[in-house]
Amino acid sequence: MCLFSLLLFIFGLTYESTRHLVYSMFSPFLILTPTYQLIYIIIGIIVVLVIGVVYNDNKGGSL
Repeated sequence: MCLFSLLLFIFGLTYESTRHLVYSMFSPFLILTPTYQLIYIIIGIIVVLVIGVVYNDNKGGSL
């Protein structure tokens, strides 16, 4: 539930910044820049998930 809240917060922050862009002012490469940023965020979330699972396994905890 905490991860879902974090994911929703991150998507909320990036949505407003990409919604108000006027894409006619940018070259095609720069149009993809928000997409690259979202991919980096998704990769970061996956890394945090893996670290959390490994930490939980090493700690000996169970769900």
